[in-house]
Amino acid sequence: MLIAASFIVFTTFKVKLLFKKNLKTMKNLLFPFILLLGVCLLTTSCKDDEDDARSNSAVINGSTITLTEGTLTTFGDNGNGSYDWDVTLTSGDLDLDAYTGTGSFVYLDLNTNSADGLVSGTYNWSADRDEFTIVDGDAGLNFNLATYEADYQMSATGGTVVVNVGDNETEFDVNLTMTDGGTVTAYYKGALTQ
Repeated sequence: MLIAASFIVFTTFKVKLLFKKNLKTMKNLLFPFILLLGVCLLTTSCKDDEDDARSNSAVINGSTITLTEGTLTTFGDNGNGSYDWDVTLTSGDLDLDAYTGTGSFVYLDLNTNSADGLVSGTYNWSADRDEFTIVDGDAGLNFNLATYEADYQMSATGGTVVVNVGDNETEFDVNLTMTDGGTVTAYYKGALTQ
């Protein structure tokens, strides 16, 4: 019995000694672990913050409007290897099929190298229809399709449009110079109806 009691005391002492030794090692590793955890939390995020900063909107004559729809219309082959694709970005209740409603719009006459649709790239202003050009643009604020009256309507004289075509949506970054010397900017990312 004495031997068993001695064994238990010795084993208990050995476990306590081992625990103290491991506790000291764990304390030494605690600071680097917390530091590493903090660095990991600071350098990762759930989603790209830049995506949250952009919304479907346009600035027309100083007024910011929300763009709710994008349409794409083809006018076919230009006869020089380029293809005419018109994009209209709208807000409000404009119905381009019935030609009714009031709202705001940005119209872009884009030309690309594909008969199948728009292609990602930068479309620069040009007097000639060629690949990756914009040859016409228009913007209207509170435009009534039935009466053609608007708070503002102006044609473009220059600009660029950056297009990124995805699987289910197309992204537009628009910068136009208007005939009155003003600018129209727009950003839209979404599906296009045809």
